[in-house]
Amino acid sequence: MTLMWISAAITVASGVGYHIAQRSFPQTTNPFLLLLPAYLIAFVATGVLALASPARAQLVAALKRPHWASILLGLIIVSLEAGYLLMYRSGWKVSTVPIFTNTIVIMILIPAGALLFSESISIRQAIGIVLAVVAIVLMKAET
Repeated sequence: MTLMWISAAITVASGVGYHIAQRSFPQTTNPFLLLLPAYLIAFVATGVLALASPARAQLVAALKRPHWASILLGLIIVSLEAGYLLMYRSGWKVSTVPIFTNTIVIMILIPAGALLFSESISIRQAIGIVLAVVAIVLMKAET
């Protein structure tokens, strides 16, 4: 199995676990008190993986001078986690949240990839955007 498929399998399995965990949080607990231990565990796990990697010598430099994208990603992760948690608390179903949000993200990322990274938009992708809009309309009619 190539790295491409192994990484896809890890991402899919993590995505499933992510949404099940998000949907399983107790409704009465402050969302940020639920996320805090999750981030502490993520911090420790990331540190262990960084120390085990060949690039461990760069760890101190990476923490002293983080790349701007790392700072932005940290802020985005918090808003992403809070957004999903609040969606589930407001009554969204675990069977629709990932489809709804990921479809809209895809619809935004296709043109963003073209504008920011000079990626081309194919006819197939354009048709996919149209179908995604139809899917969102049909799915929203069910909720």
